[in-house]
Amino acid sequence: MPASILLISSDPALHAAVSEVLRSPSYTVSMALTPDESLARAAQSDLLLLDTTGNGATTLDLCRRLRGDPAMTSVPLLVVAQSDDVEERIRFLEVGSDDVIGRPFDGRELEARVEALLARFGRTQSLAPAPSILRTMPRQERRSIAVFSPKGGVGTTTIATNVAVVAGSRQPHGVVLIDLDLQFGGIAVHLDLAPRQTIVDLVHDEQGLLDPELLRGYTARHDTGLHVLAGTARPEQTELLGGDQLEQLLQTASRAYGTVIVDAGSNLDERTLQILDWADTIILPFHPEIPALKAVHSLLDYLNATGDIVGKCVFVLNNAFARQALRMRDIEQALGTRVAIELPYDPLAYLNAANEGIPVVIGAPRSGAAIHLTKLADTVLGDWGAAPASVEQQPKTRFGGLFGRA
Repeated sequence: MPASILLISSDPALHAAVSEVLRSPSYTVSMALTPDESLARAAQSDLLLLDTTGNGATTLDLCRRLRGDPAMTSVPLLVVAQSDDVEERIRFLEVGSDDVIGRPFDGRELEARVEALLARFGRTQSLAPAPSILRTMPRQERRSIAVFSPKGGVGTTTIATNVAVVAGSRQPHGVVLIDLDLQFGGIAVHLDLAPRQTIVDLVHDEQGLLDPELLRGYTARHDTGLHVLAGTARPEQTELLGGDQLEQLLQTASRAYGTVIVDAGSNLDERTLQILDWADTIILPFHPEIPALKAVHSLLDYLNATGDIVGKCVFVLNNAFARQALRMRDIEQALGTRVAIELPYDPLAYLNAANEGIPVVIGAPRSGAAIHLTKLADTVLGDWGAAPASVEQQPKTRFGGLFGRA
């Protein structure tokens, strides 16, 4: 159910502004015009927004009375102050408010503060498990998954969105999908979302990069319960996310959610290496063609030289052609590893999914594509600590006759 927010104010303009900011299906906003009405309805609400317009002494007294009611101890109280004056904010904090935001406020900040308070008090399951639950979750029960390929157009975004939707449906509001295909990411389009905030907005909020509860306020919500942190709107904005900020983002996201899934795209740079090093599991898709296999082979050689990353890769063969020109045995022998999942050729299912913004596992759940994508999700989301089938190594070759034909 959506979180019930009670705005205590006699200002219709503020009600309209708050309703516009909190228009997500996760919230319902109602209004109490008088102190008596607010006292009668407060305990049935998930969060109170107290407007300080009018008599300051009366508002302070109302705040004190609300906090003095034993039935109100578990209901968060956010005060909308007349200004950003420090003394005014301190007065309201001293009489019991949980947070204070000054006017004029940014809609994104208001939404982030509302969600942070709701999550902190655990007032609603429509937003997320309480952060205290996530903080006490053993590290081995958390999951960090990156989807990356050294060759573009092999389905990293399709795989990331479908695996994330499966994960989100199993753990509503406990999974986040982050679009770190920074130049031309398409996560929002694949999920038919119109996010109001992106990674760029989060990068500009230093506290949001450090606070798990604030970070959650920058995500968009999919109907399945999946949270999505959308990528940049323009390619030139990618430079705003530096290495230190990326590290903070990944660490904070891992504290805010039980499962973090990243679409890392196909551009190998320092940021990508950070992502691959951070992830517990790397999904590496490729097409059954010699150029794609050469790209994967070069990547594996490079990663073997820079660290122990290859051992956590799950290899996915994405059949983009009606007829498979290369045999699976030759592909596995060339890569020196087993392929965990083979996605079937099905251009219609993937095309409809992309055009409609409905992932295959939802729009065509009985299709071969959906069945194998769900199997892939099971592989990376299953028993934590069990080695995925993909890490079973074949005898290493130097591509022999297979690449000799290129």
